[in-house]
Amino acid sequence: MASNSPDIEVLGTFSIDERGNYQNDSSQRRFLVETVNDHLQFDLRDGIDDYIAQNQRKVRYASLSSVQDWIHDNMQELTERTILETERGGTRKLNVDFVGSADVFSLLLRACECIDRLEILVRRCNGTYYIESSLRKSQPRRQVAPLAAPAPRPAPPPAPAPAPAPQQFFHRPPTMFPSHFNQRPRFGGGRPVATSRAPRSARESNRTRTSGQSYSRRTSTGSRATTPARNELSEMKYARRKFATSITSTDEGGVPNADEPVNANAKYVVVMKRQFGDHSFILSTDVQAERIDSNQTPPGNYVCIRARRAHLVGKPFTNFKKYKTLEWWSQAYIAGIPEVLCGMRDDRRHEITSVKTFEVKQLPEMSDGFWKPRICRKKFKAYLSDIKTLIQDDNPRVVYRLELPELRLGPGIKDRLQKRKFIFHPPTEEDSVILTDQYRLDVLNIQENN
Repeated sequence: MASNSPDIEVLGTFSIDERGNYQNDSSQRRFLVETVNDHLQFDLRDGIDDYIAQNQRKVRYASLSSVQDWIHDNMQELTERTILETERGGTRKLNVDFVGSADVFSLLLRACECIDRLEILVRRCNGTYYIESSLRKSQPRRQVAPLAAPAPRPAPPPAPAPAPAPQQFFHRPPTMFPSHFNQRPRFGGGRPVATSRAPRSARESNRTRTSGQSYSRRTSTGSRATTPARNELSEMKYARRKFATSITSTDEGGVPNADEPVNANAKYVVVMKRQFGDHSFILSTDVQAERIDSNQTPPGNYVCIRARRAHLVGKPFTNFKKYKTLEWWSQAYIAGIPEVLCGMRDDRRHEITSVKTFEVKQLPEMSDGFWKPRICRKKFKAYLSDIKTLIQDDNPRVVYRLELPELRLGPGIKDRLQKRKFIFHPPTEEDSVILTDQYRLDVLNIQENN
C-alpha cells in the first residue's frame, strides 16, 4: 500500500474487537462523515452508563502482542517485501531496527521538551529491538539532609496522646469535564489534577451515582464496576470517544448511529514501516477515522480526533499552545497523519459547539516557538542511537530498562533537557515486552535450544 510520504509505508491493518481481542480484519474501520457539523446535536453524557471501558489488565501488552499476531498472519507478504528475511542458520529476522507502538515512539519524539520521567522497556531479538513504555511509577524524591547539621537535643518524655477526635468525611462531587490545562502536562497524555468543578447539572439526570462520589460503568467483560470519579478522567475520555463515534460511520458514505454504544476497546489499527534517518521501525497506530478521498492514500487520508474546551483564555490557553500542541503533533507526525479534527466542548451545556481542523504541520507555529520540531526530530534520532549503543545483548528472554529521569524546572531547563541521557538499569526477568511463543517459534523460527 503506497504512501504519499516516501519515508512511510503502510503494511496492513487489523482490528481489536469490543472485548479487546485481536482480529485480522477491518471490522473496526471507520469513515469520517464530511458534514460533521450536521451531527453535533447530542449530549456528551448520553450513554455513559453503558460505556465499555478498557480492560486495564490487557492494555499494557495488547499493542505489542497484537502486532506480533498480525506479523504471524502476514508472514508471506512480509517475506515478499523483504521485511522478513531468513538467515543462514534457518532463523528469521525482521529487516527493521525497532518494533513498537506509535505511543512509545511519540513519547520519545517529544521527550526533549518534557521534564517528566520516562522509562522504556527494551528486548532485543534477532537484531530487532522491541520496545514499550513502562507503567512503573517513579520513586519518591529523596530529601537531602543539610551539611554539618547540629546534633539533636534529647527529646523530652512524650506527652500522653489525646483521645482521637471523631473523623469527618467530606464527599466531593465528581467533575464532569475537569479543567486540565491549568498545570503543565505529563508524558502520558498531559492530564494534571483537575482544578475546577462542573455545575450541578453535570451530576444530575439519569447517570448512576453513589454518594456524589462515584459512578457506574461497564468493564470490557461486561460487568459493572464502581470507580471514584475524582480519581480518573474517564468521563472526559468518554466525551471524546462519544464525539468521535458521532461523526464517523462504519460504512463508506454512511451516516453516524446516534445510539451506537461507546467501547474503548474497539480499535482499528494500522501497521506501518517508517524510515527515520538511519533508523527503521515498524509501528502500530490507532486510526480513529479516514476521509473518503480518492486523491489521498494512507496515511494521507487518516484523521486524528481530539476534543478540548471551546473557550480557553489566559493561562489555560497558553498551556494549550505550549503543551497540548506538542502532544498532538508528536502523536500524528510519527504516523504521518496530516490533520487533527478537534471538537470544541461546552462543558456547561455538555455538547460540542463546533469542529475545528488543525493541520499537523501548523501545530508548531501555534506554540509560539515554545517547542521546535527540528530539535524534537534530532533528539529522537539520538535516543534511538543510544538504545542501540546501550543494549548489545541479543536475548529474547532479557528485558532492559532505560530511564530518562525527571528534571526540575528552573534556569537552563531547555539546555538540561537537551543533555538528558538514558540511565541504564540492569536486566530483569519481569514479564514485559512479551514475545509470544507463537511469534518466536513460527515467525522467527527460534527453537527452544537457541
